[in-house]
Amino acid sequence: MVQCPSFHTTLALGLVYAFRGMVRTAKTINILCAMILFGVPVFGGHYLVDMIGGTLVLVMSLAVTRAAPLAARRLSAGYALPKYAAKSAGAY
Repeated sequence: MVQCPSFHTTLALGLVYAFRGMVRTAKTINILCAMILFGVPVFGGHYLVDMIGGTLVLVMSLAVTRAAPLAARRLSAGYALPKYAAKSAGAY
């Protein structure tokens, strides 16, 4: 059985992040997610370190998903490897 990281924590914080721009819906989501987060150590069978691990999983996944489009734009524009981009374009 997987205890660490707490995917309940990842899910709750991910929902808060996903609905951050919708004011009316975000209030309801925030209340429900707070209930999840307070219930995880009591009913979910997790320790605080498991919840910290779940938070780190979310932070790392958000960092990767935000960096991927930037890297794709750089590669498609030829910024990443100009030496090889010039060779493939017939400059040499």
